[in-house]
Amino acid sequence: MQSTATLYPSSQVDEGNINDSKPSNGLTDLDKQYADFTAEIEVIEMEQTSESKNEKPNEDTGEDPGDGGESACEIPTPPQTAEELLPFPQEFATFWKVVEENNQDFTGWTYLLQYVEQENHIVAARSAFDHFFSHYPYCYGYWKKYADLERRHHNIVQADEVYRRGLQAIPLSVDLWIHYLNFLMETLEPDGPETISTIRATFEHAVLAAGTDFRSDRLWEMYVNWENEQGRSEEH
Repeated sequence: MQSTATLYPSSQVDEGNINDSKPSNGLTDLDKQYADFTAEIEVIEMEQTSESKNEKPNEDTGEDPGDGGESACEIPTPPQTAEELLPFPQEFATFWKVVEENNQDFTGWTYLLQYVEQENHIVAARSAFDHFFSHYPYCYGYWKKYADLERRHHNIVQADEVYRRGLQAIPLSVDLWIHYLNFLMETLEPDGPETISTIRATFEHAVLAAGTDFRSDRLWEMYVNWENEQGRSEEH
């Protein structure tokens, strides 16, 4: 496997090292919180994997539709729901064919992702982004683009899941943590009973995962400013 620095431009990859600061006698509370954060995503993935394994084989051919191998990249059929009945955009198949024939063509992927964003077709976008991240999971900027697209369609839960998937793939990304924290501050109910605790817990996860990165000063400053705001709010 090639290194992250070789595969992805430095502007798209967040790298860093986390120093081992755990006490010898066990995990700290922050360690346990971060473990819960990642475990929650892993449980979701395990459930999705279990569901895919339970799919019935194709009755006509006797073959499992998932037997195409990792290189298979068939154009998925849009699910027939009230929100997503429109067919895929006209040029989608053209852009898709490029990355199907060579999934290492990064430029081809960028053209495909740009096209689905432009067309604003959520099902086509999900298909394109999900397949893209199976090859290039460390491009934090595209995780944000994906989450923003879900948010434009008012899919707040799905946008949150995209951020979580991205942070599981690249927990050292200071930028992605900051984007996610801003997303929570903008979408959670200001007076919600769990809002403050949710944001604070996310800050704790963030500094635990990426707080030792040499570019993490923005994250720490954001955390301190947010806590100061909470203190001023309590005084009033």
